[in-house]
Amino acid sequence: MRFETTERLLDSWGSWSRNTGDRLGYKSIMGKILDMGLGTRSLKRPIYISDDVGLEIDRGIAALKSRNEQLAEAIKLYYVFGLTIHAISEYLKVHNKTASKLLVEAVSWIDAFLFCTTCKQ
Repeated sequence: MRFETTERLLDSWGSWSRNTGDRLGYKSIMGKILDMGLGTRSLKRPIYISDDVGLEIDRGIAALKSRNEQLAEAIKLYYVFGLTIHAISEYLKVHNKTASKLLVEAVSWIDAFLFCTTCKQ
């Protein structure tokens, strides 16, 4: 799968997650984000994904969280809550460059997870 394709799927997963309720046990942090004055990015128009695809990405995020909570947090902050890299760096208390690297690593991890799940089918 191409990296850009995974990013589009994650944009759609973020929209799907916001519209389908409490997934992965995380609750909305928007109140805290607004209190901190952190910025959000303009969200791309997502493509439609089925519940099966959304749940598969949820499984990937849960697996990622069990291996590295900071990566899972970065991907949720970016794709579900729409935070900018700067806002993620403030929230995670890391430098912008580190936040950007965390996000790329998390997307790469999910890309590999989705690739492996399609290979099994």
